[in-house]
Amino acid sequence: TAGPMGDVALLGPPQGGSLQPAVLSDAEKKAAGDIFRICDYSKSSMVALERVPEMLGHLRYYADLRTVLQYAEVLVPRLQAHDNGTMTATVEVTEDDFLRLYGLMVGSQPSGVRKMNLPDRFNIHDISSSESRLRQGFEPHADDDGLVPREEISNILSTLGYADIEDNGYLSVVAQCSKQVSFQDFLELTNQLRDDIHASVFKS
Repeated sequence: TAGPMGDVALLGPPQGGSLQPAVLSDAEKKAAGDIFRICDYSKSSMVALERVPEMLGHLRYYADLRTVLQYAEVLVPRLQAHDNGTMTATVEVTEDDFLRLYGLMVGSQPSGVRKMNLPDRFNIHDISSSESRLRQGFEPHADDDGLVPREEISNILSTLGYADIEDNGYLSVVAQCSKQVSFQDFLELTNQLRDDIHASVFKS
């Protein structure tokens, strides 16, 4: 059963980029450790990956199981041996594994995303960081006029790690685009997609 869902949607790991785990504060480590122990109903010091979305929800983040598994494959490949070499929802993690997974997921987000769950407020650096990450995904596909063909938008969203909430290749998202998409249009599109992700979570 799903637990309370978080306020902040986490993006999946960017394709082709290096992942940098966040340095968790003592307060963040304590909160994550407390949640792990609460959700360890069997008191075995192990929790299945299928429980991680629920645990993240308690920490005010949202990530679907597919996103969790993508990070788990990067972070703890040794766990694949538990399930015939395949990372699945039933693979179990220790508290230390969960803390590393949590740090990697949070550290792979634009800096402003993490601050939505911290006392710090957004600043101009956070806004620039988020925009820079989107621009890095957008610009390699742009022509000399700075425009990207509509057909490329789904590939860019996937590379940036956005959840495909309808599991149809972002079909409804791409349908909103004009034939040629500017970067400003793309910014508005990703803002709408983030809103859609949140709406799908709170509706469930």
